[in-house]
Amino acid sequence: AIHANRRPLGQVAGGSAESMRLVDQLFVQADYLGGQFRRAFLRAIQFRYVLWACMASSLFVFDKKSEGTLGLAIILAVVSMFLMGRAHAARAHRHSWHRKYLDYRALAEALRVDYFWETTGVRHRYAGEFAHESFLQKQDLELEWIRGAMRAVSLRVSLQANPPTEAGFARAQAAWIGDDSPAGEQGQLHYYGARADRLHHWLHRAEGINRVLLTTGTLLAITFVIDAVLQLKHLELLPHSLRHGLLWTMSLLTIYAGIFETYLAERADRTLIRQYRYMHGLFQVADRELRLAATPDDKLEILRSLGHACLAEHAQWTLAQRDKTIQGLKW
Repeated sequence: AIHANRRPLGQVAGGSAESMRLVDQLFVQADYLGGQFRRAFLRAIQFRYVLWACMASSLFVFDKKSEGTLGLAIILAVVSMFLMGRAHAARAHRHSWHRKYLDYRALAEALRVDYFWETTGVRHRYAGEFAHESFLQKQDLELEWIRGAMRAVSLRVSLQANPPTEAGFARAQAAWIGDDSPAGEQGQLHYYGARADRLHHWLHRAEGINRVLLTTGTLLAITFVIDAVLQLKHLELLPHSLRHGLLWTMSLLTIYAGIFETYLAERADRTLIRQYRYMHGLFQVADRELRLAATPDDKLEILRSLGHACLAEHAQWTLAQRDKTIQGLKW
């Protein structure tokens, strides 16, 4: 599965090809695992809120049909959904999907920076500077394994130095930075821009659905107010049978709107969009400065600063999101 969905960093020729292929291979694996654990975490969140919505519907049905076999079946269904939510939360906690997503995402970014620092000669120019030296240093003991992995990779790569070359700069410009067009799909400029736009469109549609639910519930509430006022004048706007059905609908829509809004907040897509916009702007500045750079030393300084900025942003995101967990259902 990793090989079928691989997104390699690039091809390197010369004496360092073997060690750089190792970095590329490790990046592909870390990048794939980060995506897999992210999807597992989102599926867990979706399952939790689907259970919550089903439980709310079941309790409303029980309010109308609380006697006999149907009432007993509804109670058993509600208890079963509650236990399923608890068990699913425990499973998500045991597998640590969210933390693994953050860890492998951070590792992939560190490997990306190390790869292009090596191919462009940044590490060679700045006296053996490694990406892991300032990455997540003394921040969280549980993240030390990432620095350990980076240290091992960097030491192996450092056995074969890479002085600055125009080919290395061109490779970094195309494969690391890229551009906003579809032709620059391999670069980070296209990735962050496309991802931010896709998430923004999805969030806009989701918020639209939530507004429809709230608006419909509000209109039904206004209808009931008008009906109550008319009843004081011995007039009837809603038939008795329809009134109960609409009241049930209004209550469910209001609850579903609240559940959906909480789900959107837990996904933290707004925060992720802000990070993608920031990274997109960062790579735009780096792209512009590289095109204006007059000497190889200027280019190396730009790429060095870009790498540190990428590592700092991913470290901050990892530490800010690391304590997020999936809670079980509550009564």
